[in-house]
Amino acid sequence: GNLAGRIKKERKHTFDETHRVYAAEAQRALAEFDAATPKPEGDQAKQRKELEERVAQLTALQKGYEDDGDILDVLAWNDGSTWRAAVSKNGDFSTSPALASFREEREFGTMGEQEQMNYCLNIFDQGTVVSVVCDVSSHGTHVAAIAAACHPENPEMNGVAPGAQVISLKIGDTRLDAMETGTGLARAFAYCALNKVDLINLSFGEASSPAAQGRLVALASEVVKQHGVIFVTSAGNSGPALSTVGSPGNGSDSFVTVGAHVSPPAMETQYSMLDKVPGTPFTWSSRGPTQDGSFGVTICAPGSAITSVPNWTLNKSDLMNGTSMASPNACGCLALVLSGLKQGGVPWTPQSVHRAVQTSALQLQDGPCAVGAGMVQVDACYDYLNAHKDLPYKDVAMTVTVGGRNRGIYLREPAEVAAPSVHQVTVSPSFRENDPSLNKAKLDLELNVAVTATAPWVTVPQYVVLCRAGRTVPVRVDPTGLAPGVHTAVVMGYDTQRPEVGPIFRTPVTVVVPTPVPASPMGNQPVVWREKLSTGPGSINRHFIRTPPGATWAELVVKFNPTSTNTGPNRLFFIHCLQNLPHVPFSKSEGKFVMRCTMAESKKETMRVEGNGTLEVTIAQFWSSLGSTDVEVEVYFFGVVPDSASLFLSTVSPVATTHVQSGPGPVLVKPSGALKTCRSTVRPASSSIRPGGERDLYMDQKRVYELILEYNFKAEEDGNLTLQAWLLNDRLYESIFESQLLQVYDSNKKLVAAMDAWPTPTKFKKGDYVARLQVRHDDVALLERLKHLPLGVDKPLAREIPVKAYGSYSQALTGGGEFVQSQPGGVRTALFFAVPFDEKIEAKPGDVLLGTVSYGEPAPKAAGKFSRGGFTVQYAVCASKPEDKKPDDAKDEDPRTDAEKLKDALRDVQVKHLEGLRKWATKDDHASLLSKLQGEFPGHLPLAQEELKAALELKAPGTGEEDAAWLGKVVDAASKVEAAVNLDALAQHVGRRIDPEDKAAVRAGKEMDKQKAAVIDALSEKVLALAKLGKKEELVAAHKALGAWVDLNDAKYSKLTAAVERAHGRCALALAAVNKQLTTEPSKRALLEERISLLERLGWEAWAQHERKALLVKFPKAYSKF
Repeated sequence: GNLAGRIKKERKHTFDETHRVYAAEAQRALAEFDAATPKPEGDQAKQRKELEERVAQLTALQKGYEDDGDILDVLAWNDGSTWRAAVSKNGDFSTSPALASFREEREFGTMGEQEQMNYCLNIFDQGTVVSVVCDVSSHGTHVAAIAAACHPENPEMNGVAPGAQVISLKIGDTRLDAMETGTGLARAFAYCALNKVDLINLSFGEASSPAAQGRLVALASEVVKQHGVIFVTSAGNSGPALSTVGSPGNGSDSFVTVGAHVSPPAMETQYSMLDKVPGTPFTWSSRGPTQDGSFGVTICAPGSAITSVPNWTLNKSDLMNGTSMASPNACGCLALVLSGLKQGGVPWTPQSVHRAVQTSALQLQDGPCAVGAGMVQVDACYDYLNAHKDLPYKDVAMTVTVGGRNRGIYLREPAEVAAPSVHQVTVSPSFRENDPSLNKAKLDLELNVAVTATAPWVTVPQYVVLCRAGRTVPVRVDPTGLAPGVHTAVVMGYDTQRPEVGPIFRTPVTVVVPTPVPASPMGNQPVVWREKLSTGPGSINRHFIRTPPGATWAELVVKFNPTSTNTGPNRLFFIHCLQNLPHVPFSKSEGKFVMRCTMAESKKETMRVEGNGTLEVTIAQFWSSLGSTDVEVEVYFFGVVPDSASLFLSTVSPVATTHVQSGPGPVLVKPSGALKTCRSTVRPASSSIRPGGERDLYMDQKRVYELILEYNFKAEEDGNLTLQAWLLNDRLYESIFESQLLQVYDSNKKLVAAMDAWPTPTKFKKGDYVARLQVRHDDVALLERLKHLPLGVDKPLAREIPVKAYGSYSQALTGGGEFVQSQPGGVRTALFFAVPFDEKIEAKPGDVLLGTVSYGEPAPKAAGKFSRGGFTVQYAVCASKPEDKKPDDAKDEDPRTDAEKLKDALRDVQVKHLEGLRKWATKDDHASLLSKLQGEFPGHLPLAQEELKAALELKAPGTGEEDAAWLGKVVDAASKVEAAVNLDALAQHVGRRIDPEDKAAVRAGKEMDKQKAAVIDALSEKVLALAKLGKKEELVAAHKALGAWVDLNDAKYSKLTAAVERAHGRCALALAAVNKQLTTEPSKRALLEERISLLERLGWEAWAQHERKALLVKFPKAYSKF
């Protein structure tokens, strides 16, 4: 966040001061040398090059400066009474407080005066896990301060309930840019239940579908219904369209889901508005109903506040808005209510409070979709609970289901509102489970309930008798006489003996009647919907359009004309278009456009639509955008509908046939496609299931288990890869699993990426990687089903492969005449898609190439968290790419006799056996056999190579890298390799070309290439050994000899150049050579350690220390914990 950026900037400023000293000294030394030696030659020229390189290396170091952040040393111990831990940034614990887990002593520390970041510790699993808890953003502090900030000396700074005791449970994950995780949420819910908290506030959420499903929603519901905790959560900031409440707010009618409202006093004091406007829901506040018909929003509360933020922001307070702010306001209000009830000894449960908060809310004119029952009222809620404290069923939740699966009646699609319909509404009294003390209350429950509906188009029975088993009542909804638009009603049940209690159950009814769009009978005229309207601050104009059959995309044209200029011409609009699609979260079925108009102007957008459905088009002038505006909206519908949303091709079947039908009006059918991504599949290299730690023992002693799957994959080159477990994607709250987290490590076990349910492209450097996937649940059998779960590795193709469309199969085969045709609506056409037969596919068998297909529509956003994408194409790679065959080498006759062949074969077997003896335990046997063979086959190159390998590897335990005796053996062995090769003959071979028709010459040439490689390896080892021995003359000679065979400027030989330069004291030139080698081996620890050593010898200790710290980050001892 901004703290890390600030600290890194300040730290670099301090570091630059030291760097400038080094740079100035290097420049001074070079200038003095040039003044004293105007024309350097020989060693002096090399000296000048060294001084010049020091300047260049310091410049490169500054340019490549990276701050890896702080590295914490953590020490944990048991002091005899409890576990304690201390944290240090520099290894000095003398000033570090010895902290117990925060809940034990409520003590905390700070990272330092510069950071102003407070932290606390939690210690788990016998000291093996220390959690350092600190902010991931300022959001949590602001939310907590709204609910319960306590400033006795400055009461005007207090939160809503300043006496409330706050337990902070962190769910935002730094690895995921503060995104909440299933693990964090589940542990938090369990903690609240086990520690008997009164209220939970959760100001987080995501779009989800279907509503009211998933393990996390089930855990939250269990905490409420079985453990007596009130759960308050934000509705979301995804409005103003309907059905935009996110999860978990859309998950249960036992939750208190809060929308955001802004009042005139807030407009004046917080936003300094010039003109006053009436109070209103914030434009962006999410609206109900949910997809399964529930209210979605329970109540509303003020959605903005100026209050405390963390010290590390260097701000005392800040203005923030959102339903994230409305939720803690409502939670604080309920804390006040509970405080009064506790003082008066009045019992309460989540069920009684939920009923009270709805019944007592201040009704507003903005409708239940935006504000639910209305504005939360502390006094009225408290009075209600006091007045009805003896209600015999006050703690009973009345669970409503419609048709066995929904929580309300929501009729939106054209077929649903074409005729009256009857819905079976079941009301089920719900008691806390596994509590025998409630059995008497269950037996006694028998209520005579009067059923009413708030709208004449909803018909209900007049009475029903409600017992413990529940009752089902029919509800008839007749939308046939309703005007186009949205209509809401509520079916309510009242206890006839206690009508003053208010509704004991509520069933929302929402009916959306769309406006039909007339289409031309011949399909030759554009299909368009038009509307003119006038808008002002906070105005929201909803229109529902019946999308014509065959429509696949819409073009939205909005024309603005500001009609009042006394407040300035600037206007901010939200144009929100949304279709409610089953099992599709609203984030994937909406087109949300923020438009700013400064003059009379027109703006255009496009979006994907589904035909024969209902499209909401909402035009909202932002609540704080003053002035009036005339707006004209046009929506043009187009479409080309294929038989299938996906095309499937393969190596063996590169042509696919589909039929398309033009939509409601004339359209240009211009099919095109491209394969853009190669998807490889990786199976787990290992899998394990193990129980979680002490944090993972939940309610009723349920233990959570984790499945760990480990995958190995390779990035063939630098670039973006997207890793994903497809089976688990796109689900968090609605997932049947508790959580998933994918962590990726390089070959040194450094964490380089972390991904959750919404994977995004991540940049990887070329190399080997390990991906570790964690999936959690308390059902081991469910985890067992995932033990072979494949991991997808998606890589963008270097070049997109065209997928072309043709009008006939023959044209697809020949590649002639791509299809383009204008046609009226309702025309059916056959299309043949093909990938060019001669296309060389850069993929291996088993890979799948992915892409998109367009039939003329504008390209939608790629499929992801906020888009369902468009039409797709897949190409299965079933065979390897064709390769250019080379003619086989003709075998020339072997001139050796059979006896010579046998002798050589026996020799080669023994040479091969030497490899197995090349270890310390069998060194004597190795030496004996090697000596015997060298006597029998003097000058045989493989034996000389074996002696060199043995000299390098058979080093006595404890022998250092600088041991002179050992290095001498390496030099001698390398010299023997040189001696085994006729260097003159080899030089002649290198300098001439071989006739490929001369098979004997080709065979001899291959043998010469092997000898050259042996000489290069031997000279390389010789150079390294001589450098360590400090024999400069021999070193220069060996290095020069090597230069006769290779280009010493090649990065692969930079290590040798570095050794030579270092041996001559030219450390900057050695550093340049090491850096060059690091370009090909960036993660090799030995090179990085050599680099640090050279920095020390150059006297640049600050840089050496900086890079020593970086080594700790780059080479962890183990994989980081999940």
